[in-house]
Amino acid sequence: MKIKLAIIALAAAMAVTAGTADARRHERRPIVPQTFPVAPVLADPEYTTLLAGVTFHFGAGGGGRVIAPTSANHTASAFHKSDEVACSRALANSLIALHDAAIAQGGNAVVNIKSNYNDVLFNSTTEFQCGVGGPVARVSLTGTIVRR
Repeated sequence: MKIKLAIIALAAAMAVTAGTADARRHERRPIVPQTFPVAPVLADPEYTTLLAGVTFHFGAGGGGRVIAPTSANHTASAFHKSDEVACSRALANSLIALHDAAIAQGGNAVVNIKSNYNDVLFNSTTEFQCGVGGPVARVSLTGTIVRR
């Protein structure tokens, strides 16, 4: 009987401890966007074939005949991944969406790309912003489709 009670008490303690750690990871709190470099994603062989045919220019500038404004807001799983890995995948997902929009509208470049996290623009030629909340990383981008 004492062994049964000890096992039940141990199982209950483990359940409470595991639940607390999990709740801490997924509790609702304001998400502060993080900043990561763009270059590793653009150079990654996994994504270069998916992004072929369209060039991407982050920050102000980049010329060409303007076709249309565009935006993308995509997520990636952050489950069992570092924030940087999850955000890189979310950036790739958003870039693939911009790529597909450019191709569909006859463009061959997306310029003036800016992060647009919670309607706050972040303009950089080398970095993007990403929010990680619980099991999801999110990247929102705006830009302009052009033909060069």
